[in-house]
Amino acid sequence: AAVTVVADFKVTGKLGEGGMGVVFRANQISLDRDVALKILPPRLAADSDYVEKFHREARSVARLNHPNIIQVYAAGNDKGFNYMAIEFVDGASAGDLLKKQGKFLEEPAARLLVDMAQALQHAHHDHIIHRDIKPGNILLTEDGTVKVSDFGTARALASSTITRGTRTMGSPWYMSLEQWRGSTVDGRADLYSLGVLLYEMLTGSVPFQGDTIEAIYMQHRE
Repeated sequence: AAVTVVADFKVTGKLGEGGMGVVFRANQISLDRDVALKILPPRLAADSDYVEKFHREARSVARLNHPNIIQVYAAGNDKGFNYMAIEFVDGASAGDLLKKQGKFLEEPAARLLVDMAQALQHAHHDHIIHRDIKPGNILLTEDGTVKVSDFGTARALASSTITRGTRTMGSPWYMSLEQWRGSTVDGRADLYSLGVLLYEMLTGSVPFQGDTIEAIYMQHRE
């Protein structure tokens, strides 16, 4: 059956779909505001360890209060659906803009970099590491405000059962070597990914390319 109402949220449309599940546009009934509602796919919802990490990360990220970080409004389980309600951004991602215009001019890229770095600094100060900085997770509002999204997603996914080569461990083009190796990471991993993203914004392509996950990994090592 189609998702219509989950907890305090009435679904009004579909925004996208990926490895983390389906993202809907929804109306928060009690406050009459638009939100983005993430619903976990059954394959992840069946893993109690993952679900626990997902909700723990949601609570951690909800404490962050920064103009360049997407707000988490609520998370829970209703009617069997594990969900997270977050700030809805009516705009485009850096990935959308890269596809449309190829690359960024230096000044706009520098402005984005500063805003992203400030968002990450705020999160790192609270001991929260993003772990999946990539163009699709950098959103821009209609007035150009940067909003870093999907904090905690990669950490929740980083269980001991996930090995290199799966699509759920992160985005291989942007990951630090520590993430590739499954080592403990800190804020420097996010800064590495931010550097790769800046390179892509200025040149129009990522620095490490390949036809396979292993090929990309070997280039990172070199």
